[in-house]
Amino acid sequence: MKVSVVIPSYNRAHRLPSTITSVLRQRLTDVEIVLVDDGSTDITRAVVAEYGSLVKYIFQPNAGVGAARNTGLRHATGEFVAFLDSDDRWQDFKMDVQLALLRAHPEVGLAFSDFVVEKSDGSVVANGASLWSGREIDFPEMTRFALQRSTGTTPEVWPADSVECWVGPMYRQLLNELPILTSSVVVRRSVLDSTTWFKERVVLFEDWEFFARVARRSAVGYAALPTAVNVGHQDPGRVSKCSAFDRAESYRALLERLWLADSEFLLEHAAAARSAHGRALLAVCREALLAGRREVALSTISEWQRGGFNERQAWGLVYAICARLVGGPMLLRNVLRGRALSRLVAGESDRTYAPVNPAV
Repeated sequence: MKVSVVIPSYNRAHRLPSTITSVLRQRLTDVEIVLVDDGSTDITRAVVAEYGSLVKYIFQPNAGVGAARNTGLRHATGEFVAFLDSDDRWQDFKMDVQLALLRAHPEVGLAFSDFVVEKSDGSVVANGASLWSGREIDFPEMTRFALQRSTGTTPEVWPADSVECWVGPMYRQLLNELPILTSSVVVRRSVLDSTTWFKERVVLFEDWEFFARVARRSAVGYAALPTAVNVGHQDPGRVSKCSAFDRAESYRALLERLWLADSEFLLEHAAAARSAHGRALLAVCREALLAGRREVALSTISEWQRGGFNERQAWGLVYAICARLVGGPMLLRNVLRGRALSRLVAGESDRTYAPVNPAV
């Protein structure tokens, strides 16, 4: 079975060798690497040329990562499509494990895994899925099972005799959290069409929306094994460099564009969607205040009040007061500092939300 690997890249020529090499180290008998150069001005073309026919190189004017991934999808011919960002890399056993999961469960349209985060100082943080979710990762609607290492597969290929996995629905869970690293994802080409491709020209979370739209129509599989390495750095274009306001506003827009517009979903899960929307509005208000965008904070807290949301009433009152005072942003900072201090004294975490996920 053929696997297409889509790698979008923008001015990361210096990182591409380790990324591409990690694909070539997979035990794949039929693979095509589709590298989409999203308008790079560095030596990306020359670096890719060194791999000859092993890499299909496509150049396009800069249009963003969503558009670059969609270009890769248009040129991908494999039964399965895997994604790998140009600053990440795979573990050698990644495709062995995930293809085994997909073979065992034909109902699964998207498979992802745990991952590790390699920080810029060289240290490694494990359990990336839990880190991104802001809690210990769990899949309450999915079925847990052990994926056994196939006969004849050596420990050098699979790092364990079995891999803990989950399979089942995930659309509702994605309403509240994003535990999925794009570089860990493999999808069946058969579940993709024009309604599931990546959203283009959005600030953030085009990947989150893609995962949710696929999960809307098929089961999802998760392997509790870190098959990908998310590399931390300070290159331009990092999601981590986006402001907290951008993250909060992007999450709000995603909710309104997807789950809140899904009439079938709302028939059964209206309360959950409403709760998430209320939290999202409060997050936008908070980050607007902290960013000095008082008019945005005022309009957002007014929307929250008109909606009669019951989530986090005390914080809603705090934000409403701060939004209407000239010194509101400073007052809010002092309130948040006091909250952080009290949590520190109590030995609790003060993470307002996860590094990527503003839904927490």
